[in-house]
Amino acid sequence: VELNSPLHPVGMDWFLDPKRMPMDPVHGKNWETPEGVDFPALLASLETLAEQLSTVASVPEVVSTGPQGFEKENMVRKGQAGRWLTKHPVVVIVEGFLLFYNKTLCRRLDAHIWLETGYETCLSRRHRRGRGSRK
Repeated sequence: VELNSPLHPVGMDWFLDPKRMPMDPVHGKNWETPEGVDFPALLASLETLAEQLSTVASVPEVVSTGPQGFEKENMVRKGQAGRWLTKHPVVVIVEGFLLFYNKTLCRRLDAHIWLETGYETCLSRRHRRGRGSRK
């Protein structure tokens, strides 16, 4: 079955908050722990996104989401703006390996998929992606 989502995935990394992250005395901030994720902001953004998409007949020109002050400018995939929405639900993909930590978020999602890959592949992708844009 093709998901055919009109939107790019929502990234959990958008909701990383350095102020929440535990500090390691040797390595500094630990970006790989659930304490660093602003789950309430992620949930609020997903609720807003669901509300936006449930009240329109076609895909808007611009859909933004993210924590306040760090919203992604436009999540609409190329060629999807103006596409009529049918009776079928719009699929919104949320990605991030710490998502399953938060029970409230897990209950809110309709489906859960865990993808696993090797260390070298993950490391390579992390380096290609570079550092996040959050300050």
